[in-house]
Amino acid sequence: TSLNKKDSGVESVIDSTRYTLTQQEYQRQITDKDDHIRQLTKELNDLKKTHETELNQYRLKSEKTHTDLVDDLNVKQNDLRQARLQVELLKSTKTQLEQAQDQNQRLQAEIKLLQNEIMNKKALIDHYEKQISLLEKQISSRDGGKGEMTIRTSEMSELLEEMRRLRHDLERSIHKQNELQAKLDENIRLTKAAREFSFSGRGVSYPDLRIIDGTSSIGAEHISLVSMMDEKRSRPLGSSTTEL
Repeated sequence: TSLNKKDSGVESVIDSTRYTLTQQEYQRQITDKDDHIRQLTKELNDLKKTHETELNQYRLKSEKTHTDLVDDLNVKQNDLRQARLQVELLKSTKTQLEQAQDQNQRLQAEIKLLQNEIMNKKALIDHYEKQISLLEKQISSRDGGKGEMTIRTSEMSELLEEMRRLRHDLERSIHKQNELQAKLDENIRLTKAAREFSFSGRGVSYPDLRIIDGTSSIGAEHISLVSMMDEKRSRPLGSSTTEL
């Protein structure tokens, strides 16, 4: 019986010791798990902070990129509007220059016709001057009778009257030519000024609108005709003008 009691006491001690050891092992494992959980929690928090930081940086970068893109788009849209306005202005300027060129060509044609008319009248005046000179010589010689002299004088009067009419027409033609020449010169000046048009927009080339200047030869002929008329005015119609 005493042995049984001893055995049961030993078993009780062993069980108690085993229980204590088991509790300690569990406690150690729990502590290790807690430490591991705290470590994982810390790593998770660090990852969250890193993720939030990267997310904020990405958001800021995206906002800046979006702002830059919007600004660049606004600039390009403004450039596009300016380019369209300049294209419309170019079209309008080109149309005006083409109209001015057509008008210049018409004026040049009219001036050329007037020059031909003036030259023809000049030749006719020269012819009449020769006829008057011939009649004056015939009258001054007084070879014919009084009736023949009266006829010659009448012919001379008619020639002088025709010359006065021709000179009047010639002066009107020259006056009209002067007006057309002045208008042509003004058109040429305006077309040259239009060709100096420049642009401020980006990506738009300078205009290449050429207007043919065809007034140099006409201007020279115009000056020579005016000089010719001044010379004609300085010359008398004939010695018999005062007599008639």
